[in-house]
Amino acid sequence: MFNKLFYNTAWSAVLLLFLQISFAGWALPASARAEDARERLVSAENAIGRRINNYKFIDQDRKEFELKEFFGKPFVVSFIYTSCPHICPAITGNLALAVKGAGSISKDFNVLTIGFDDVNDTPERMKAYGSMFTNDFVHWRFVTADKNTIEGIAREFGFYYRKDGSFFDHMNMVSVVDSKGRIYRHIYGIDFKTEEVLAPLREVINNPDAVPLKKTWLKRWWLSFTSGAKLLCSTYNPITKAYDFDVWRLIGMIISGGTILVIFLFVWWQDIRYFVLKKFCGIHE
Repeated sequence: MFNKLFYNTAWSAVLLLFLQISFAGWALPASARAEDARERLVSAENAIGRRINNYKFIDQDRKEFELKEFFGKPFVVSFIYTSCPHICPAITGNLALAVKGAGSISKDFNVLTIGFDDVNDTPERMKAYGSMFTNDFVHWRFVTADKNTIEGIAREFGFYYRKDGSFFDHMNMVSVVDSKGRIYRHIYGIDFKTEEVLAPLREVINNPDAVPLKKTWLKRWWLSFTSGAKLLCSTYNPITKAYDFDVWRLIGMIISGGTILVIFLFVWWQDIRYFVLKKFCGIHE
């Protein structure tokens, strides 16, 4: 009995050591990124239902614009910076597809794109950026503002951004605001579908009193889990300033996990088998 216990304990120690070595190279940094993603997601979800304040901006034509001009009709808000090489254009491009696919409700809502790089996102650059996606600057305004204004409205939306050299680390999301100025829904990610934007817009257009609902704890957990999983299987690309899916990292995780499972079963198989036979089959060996 003592020899068996010693044997199992020794192999368990080997298993733990292998686990530490396997995860040391990538799991800790990736889990830290996953935790950051979770905190940002929670902050954004906590903004759901919040009535946003009025802010003053300068639009793409250098005209003063107050956010309250959009109140009374639902609108979509996106945050971008004009020197973003990939992520922001992808988000804006998918938003443009949603606008084009709006059909009968196309005039029942507006769109506001906010440049959060207060130093470089000038009205001229916002106009050039916006021209790549629309020629309707009445229903879709591209605006900029001073640093305090940008920080204030970003905080109200739960939108995270941080300067990182010449680029920015930021959340990927667009937001639907109802006619009363309440944040109704966040749509996360880069490759969101047209219907993900149009569905909540129809809800607030058809029912102005629709209650903004935060994600349930389960949905929030799933979003956090999937965000973490994506980060865990990704590596940072300094060119795009984004995390790219790394198939070799995923293969390494599968191999490590499979090896750990094999060792575990090898060490504890007799005990597991004995427990199952005794518990469920009534067999005593």
